[in-house]
Amino acid sequence: QFENRFKCSDGNYIWLSWNSYPFVEEGIFYAIARDIQEEKEIKQKLQTSEERFSQIADYNQSVIWETNPEGVY
Repeated sequence: QFENRFKCSDGNYIWLSWNSYPFVEEGIFYAIARDIQEEKEIKQKLQTSEERFSQIADYNQSVIWETNPEGVY
């Protein structure tokens, strides 16, 4: 299994996740690709958000409180 970027005929790039299955006796293998572009974009946005929150928390001199819906700290 591996992932790679693929250049489409329109010039855009998408991410694909590949799985391959060998059939040794026949001397062939089959490969199946799945479009994971949306997953990659979501992971990138989450990473950016986490980095921003971490920077705010590192440089903030105030106390940050977190509570649940019942008001418990």
